[in-house]
Amino acid sequence: MDLLAQILVNGILLGGLYAVMAIGLALVWGVLNIVNLAHGAFIMLGAYASWYLYTDAHIDPFLGLPITAIGMFALGYLLQRGLLNPYVIFPMLHERTRQLAGRHVGWRAADVRDGAGADGRSAADDGRRDEPGLGARGR
Repeated sequence: MDLLAQILVNGILLGGLYAVMAIGLALVWGVLNIVNLAHGAFIMLGAYASWYLYTDAHIDPFLGLPITAIGMFALGYLLQRGLLNPYVIFPMLHERTRQLAGRHVGWRAADVRDGAGADGRSAADDGRRDEPGLGARGR
């Protein structure tokens, strides 16, 4: 019975997290007409920061919450001032960013084509270089 209660509480908490993420994304999209794809990444970064405060610094999660919030606010402020505001001031940066993003996507596509996994290592890195079908790096 304890396991069922724990599963129900975990499901409700996870559903609440998904709801908060969806509301934040809908709010930014509705107000600014911008789809903020970094929204989920920042939520995960904050979650990992809280987890590291708990596991490495041995700070209670409720006491670490304000620390994480202040740290994420500072990171968001710095990214806004350093990365996003120059796009408003200098619109010609858009083309350069598109070029760099295109190169990055092209390089990742070439890595995947050559047999690299999501972490960038080749399937042939496990020492089985003589087996067929392991991508260009394993041949």
